[in-house]
Amino acid sequence: MNRAVLTVRHHLRSAPQLGVPILAHRDELQEFDRRLGVQGFQAGDELAPGIRVLGFGRICPDDTVLHITAGPGVLAFGDGIVNYGVSAIRRTSSSVKTRTP
Repeated sequence: MNRAVLTVRHHLRSAPQLGVPILAHRDELQEFDRRLGVQGFQAGDELAPGIRVLGFGRICPDDTVLHITAGPGVLAFGDGIVNYGVSAIRRTSSSVKTRTP
């Protein structure tokens, strides 16, 4: 692994312990301790060959999706789409959205 990509700023968790560069949406870089050296990206950026950032903004403005073109392709969501164990995967309820300061 050579980098950790956060689909939303709230997912920092143990990323610093991985010992690799951390990437997050550039509009929310002020939320991170500068000593972590978090690097910014925006929708449309290609983070690595075959991995492009898409805007989503469901939980908060920096909520992003990664479009990964390996194999048949996949979309990597953070918490913007969840499976509540009901009948289908759904978008997160608007009641869990966070405010951006």
